[in-house]
Amino acid sequence: MLPGLLGLQRPPFKKIDYFTEACGHRMRHIISILLQNEAGALTRVASLFSSRGYNIESLSVAPTDDPELSRLTLVTFGSDEVIDQINKQLFKLIDVVNIADMTKGDHIEREQLLLKVRLVKAQCAPMDEIIAEFNADVIDPNLENFTLVVTGTVSRIDEFVERTGKTSDLLTVVRSGAMAIARGEQILSAAI
Repeated sequence: MLPGLLGLQRPPFKKIDYFTEACGHRMRHIISILLQNEAGALTRVASLFSSRGYNIESLSVAPTDDPELSRLTLVTFGSDEVIDQINKQLFKLIDVVNIADMTKGDHIEREQLLLKVRLVKAQCAPMDEIIAEFNADVIDPNLENFTLVVTGTVSRIDEFVERTGKTSDLLTVVRSGAMAIARGEQILSAAI
């Protein structure tokens, strides 16, 4: 039942700019979270962000090699202090097993893009050059629904979309959001 139906009054929503209050500058953070692969786990993480006014730029979640665990990768902005507070609050969630702020260490970051464009024959040569330069794969060569897949850094994906948009009519842009893994021996595991 909704609070208003019970006669309870919800306090007015006040949007707080945690980023400005904490430090005055914002930095992009990629947070990887191992969590129990259970119904509602993702909802609890997303609710933590929304209830505190934090924004999630991108979010990706998938099972790991352990069927009981999923790995959630999210991108958000904030000062180190704000991100540390977020991580402390995340650790309080019952479903969260471990957390790593990938941005604090040496890491590899990639994003995948599926792009559907409309081409005319005159646009094929410039598109071929872009495909070769970005090492994209053509997964549907139909000129009316020409579909590509490319993987790269966020800035590289941005550049690919911009250049392709100048050469063809963009129909659909689907991005995975950032995924990250630590370089070297460091791993995110269930053992803390």
